[in-house]
Amino acid sequence: MRNFLKSLLYLALLADGLQASTMLFNPTPYGSELDSPFIGGIIDNTGEGIFLEDFEDNVLNTPFVRSNGSGTFIGTTFRTRRPDVSDSNIWGVDGDNGPVDGNGFGGDTWITIDRRTNGTSGSMEFLFGPNGEGMLPLYVGLVVTEVLDVDLDVDFGFRDADGNLLENDAEFDPKDWARDSITGQPLEGLFGGDPRTHRFVGFYSENGIASMSIQNVVQVDHLQYGFSIPEPSITAMFFLSALSVAFRRKRLLPPNKSNTQPRQR
Repeated sequence: MRNFLKSLLYLALLADGLQASTMLFNPTPYGSELDSPFIGGIIDNTGEGIFLEDFEDNVLNTPFVRSNGSGTFIGTTFRTRRPDVSDSNIWGVDGDNGPVDGNGFGGDTWITIDRRTNGTSGSMEFLFGPNGEGMLPLYVGLVVTEVLDVDLDVDFGFRDADGNLLENDAEFDPKDWARDSITGQPLEGLFGGDPRTHRFVGFYSENGIASMSIQNVVQVDHLQYGFSIPEPSITAMFFLSALSVAFRRKRLLPPNKSNTQPRQR
């Protein structure tokens, strides 16, 4: 319920006319799409709201977006790259396999391959195209599910159609994500990709967003982008509230992975 109310707050701020030409959505815990500040547009999406790409069909095939797929780097899903990969290597959004229960191993995620080494890269980029009316997405975001190095910042770059950087402060310390979202205390026993460290980061620009790049990430999920987030109606608020209660988190610890095979990439 806390993240549902947070989403409504974001919408209220935008609807209330902050007159902000850009807005950074700082990292927030994410267990399912119900935790997205874009949820109102996802539910209402008729092509003008928010698209959600969860990679569960093992491809990036939502409209108006492509990933870096030429030159040195190529984007793909983990299971497309490694059809035989063990589930224990996949760090997807927790709720993609049903309940939000600390287990995100059953789905798929997006990765980038470095052609020079044939291994996983820590850099990725998504490029956005205009819709039928010539508009670039005003909202973009995704969920970081695994970082490359916890001692390095995760850097986001949002650019307009002319290649200009839209935000200078989108650098985040992933060690801050390994804390209890309520008490702020460090969480014990975390390992790479733990669902409790998954964070949504997003951006809004009234002039449109042409690209989003991310550094120091290995796996991401739930790419979201689009053109509008409708102001929540009373009906929608009751609907979202009911969903939030139905998917209330149990906050279970992830399974012990001490006996799993080492990651192979």
